[in-house]
Amino acid sequence: MENTAAEEMYDFTKNRREKINLELSKIRSLYGREDVVYRFNAYKKAKDKDDIARKKGRSGYSGLPSARIELESACKSVGIEKTPDELIKDDSVIKTIHTRSEIISDQFLPILYKEYKNTPMTSDYMNRIIHRLTKSDTYIKKDDENRTIILKKFVMGGGKGFKTLNTGEIIEWAEEKMNASEKEQYDLQSDSQKKLELAVSRIDNSIFDRSLTQALKQTKCLIENFDKYVLMSKEGKIVDSNSNETIIISDIILKEITTIKLKNLMCKLRFEFTNVSVIENIKLLYNIFNNDYPANTVVEFIDFVAALNVDFKKQLHSLCYISREGKKKTLEERYCDVLKKRNRKMKLLNLCEDLANGDFKSNGGNTRKYLYYFAIMFDMSEALKKNDHYNEDTKEVETEFGKRADMQAYLFEDYYSDNIMKFLLNRYEREKHIKSLQGNGKGEGNDYETEPRGDGINYKNYAEMIYLYFLYRKDLNLTPGERIDMAEKIIAKCSNSKEKITHPIKGGETNDTVGYKNSYMESVLDREPSEVGSYLMSTEYDFMFNEGKSITAISSEEVYARDAMEIWSGSLEEEYVKNVDSSTLKREIKDIKEAAESDEVADRVLELSNIKYFKENSIVKWSLSEKLRKKYTGSNDKEFFLIIDLIEQRLNKRFVWLSSRKINELAELLTILYEDSNSDTFISGKEMQAMIRKKTGGLYNGYLFQDDVEMLKSIGLDIKWKKIKKPKKAAEDITEEEKVYALCGREYQNDSELDAIIKSLNIKLDKTLLWEILLERIVKKQDISRSTFIAVYYNYYLCFELDKISGVETFKDIYDDFKNKIDIELEKARFQRMSEKNILDLYVLISLCVFVVENDVLQSE
Repeated sequence: MENTAAEEMYDFTKNRREKINLELSKIRSLYGREDVVYRFNAYKKAKDKDDIARKKGRSGYSGLPSARIELESACKSVGIEKTPDELIKDDSVIKTIHTRSEIISDQFLPILYKEYKNTPMTSDYMNRIIHRLTKSDTYIKKDDENRTIILKKFVMGGGKGFKTLNTGEIIEWAEEKMNASEKEQYDLQSDSQKKLELAVSRIDNSIFDRSLTQALKQTKCLIENFDKYVLMSKEGKIVDSNSNETIIISDIILKEITTIKLKNLMCKLRFEFTNVSVIENIKLLYNIFNNDYPANTVVEFIDFVAALNVDFKKQLHSLCYISREGKKKTLEERYCDVLKKRNRKMKLLNLCEDLANGDFKSNGGNTRKYLYYFAIMFDMSEALKKNDHYNEDTKEVETEFGKRADMQAYLFEDYYSDNIMKFLLNRYEREKHIKSLQGNGKGEGNDYETEPRGDGINYKNYAEMIYLYFLYRKDLNLTPGERIDMAEKIIAKCSNSKEKITHPIKGGETNDTVGYKNSYMESVLDREPSEVGSYLMSTEYDFMFNEGKSITAISSEEVYARDAMEIWSGSLEEEYVKNVDSSTLKREIKDIKEAAESDEVADRVLELSNIKYFKENSIVKWSLSEKLRKKYTGSNDKEFFLIIDLIEQRLNKRFVWLSSRKINELAELLTILYEDSNSDTFISGKEMQAMIRKKTGGLYNGYLFQDDVEMLKSIGLDIKWKKIKKPKKAAEDITEEEKVYALCGREYQNDSELDAIIKSLNIKLDKTLLWEILLERIVKKQDISRSTFIAVYYNYYLCFELDKISGVETFKDIYDDFKNKIDIELEKARFQRMSEKNILDLYVLISLCVFVVENDVLQSE
């Protein structure tokens, strides 16, 4: 099958990084006009000092050579060919150099805007995948939608016997769609594979007409079961639940309103309604709507079927039958059980539609399971053994079983990623999802994931190891459907086994995801299918299952991510505390002011001197949106600014961690509240801040105080506040509002941990207990998202890694250094690496370049 658009999109994404690298390479200068002016002024002052020194008979000013080198380097970077001394005579060329704001506005921001315009939706990635992997499939038709193609692959791979997703019902649907000639050809076909292809080729997009498909399915189910109940009643197996007398079923009993609906529908179809038998009229309708039907009657048919089912269930409610186990059950229960089983077909249709659209549901992680199903059905593979080879250009993996598309690259990197472009789709309720970004990322008001973690393969999860086994072992004489059925059977056996235990994780190389792969993957692959489950249960794998979560959620905790973020945040905090009152920093500011060309530049430098501002683990504010709105204010591109705002909300989302400083602050605050306040006595917030500053000997401001109050309240402590009016010292007749606080709750009978904390305050607060409660109730409950992980590392990089780069010539060098370093951390945390295809990642990378320009760093290299 052909799809030029999909191929073009593939070529674009494949070369996207090269295009961005080319754009960055063109921006060769790390200097703006301000930087050159600063160095030029510094050189002139050094030159003057040198002249004065020489006039006094000294050897000259020692700082002149370094000032000359600095200016020469800057001139070379921006393309000024004059020497420093020639510039003193005529500095007009300096005014032709781009300012920092011009470099940012004219060179960096257009990269982000242009790539946003070209960023594919998740559904575009799926479009590319399925069209590259179904070129030779003759049963795929030109007008098949992506969801239909996926469905056809699942049915071809599953056949009638695929139990996990019940493809047999889809085949039955296709058989019923056949005309007489097609049915004859189908029945005469002896080759089972060709016969399956004939059925699959009859599947079309109409199967996804949810309302009609559901109505037809219910009608068929009703007809089949009605005929069974008639037979059962004739055999004396149906009794009245009240009188216990045997009942003969002869027809369906409709309410008057339902009968009117049936008559009107038959009239619209130009069929004569017959009062002889309701069931015969229903059978006639089923045949009409299962083949060619007037489009203007579909709504009436669906409406009638809904009413019909209500009436039929009511009729069955008072009728009972004796089950094989000897239990009396109502026919209504039996009928509803049948309907429930039939709904498995809808599950497969939903799965195909979600995969086609790129809709990742907050369903406990089932999306990951379905991606393994997809990979098996589309005959993908993965590099799992040492001798396997992955080609990054073609995204193919070569194993002992040949070349195949790489599952990790196609599905876990390109497709199942945090593609923020999905928020442009109407089906995402934007306001609810934007609000949910401040919560747990699981969405609100519907079941779409707003921020999928986008993990790679989790080799620490036993279920994923089993899926990988059946994905990799192409030598097994099994259809794709049989592979999935067998995988689910083994997973269920492991999950339900009485032998399952939670093994203690040993230290060393097996204590991370890659370690598990290296230790166990090849051993699993070398076993027979019947041995896989028992082998995994003999190892360190955890089989404990939490209700409400997918089996793929086991061993998916973000242990490394949380630990790393706490280390980075701790380093940032230490650096902030160390530098905030640094006399050395003040001296540096004074020297810079002296060299500055104007007060404006001096003020800017003074602002930059506070770069190690620390708030919510951040030394920078993600604020490209301000510059982008200024540049593109006339574009009226509301969707672009929506995306940028969402990105900044993601990156500014707080990561909560507990440092010793934080615990000490919280302990002092709680002690003060316990000793100096109660439900009748409130204490000033400003007074408490001063007391805490005095006791801790550190920095403590209104932001930190308010944050501490909220943390104590969030673990369950009853802290209340109110506003009071207080006279100003300067004028007693003028008042201002002030917040006052009190610890009102002193007993917590239903919370033994909080009660223990309060009791310990009578002697000395148990800081360890306070720390444990905060850890369990706040820190461990927060989801570690990829975007927050990137944001914290980005701040750490700016503070501790950026100035280590050497040999920088272009912004591409900075870009590559950051990407290489953060990719290592992302892989350790099982997050996807940085990708230019992800608009959030590109925002971060462009922000890095803008930071370098604005803050005059690395130019002295």
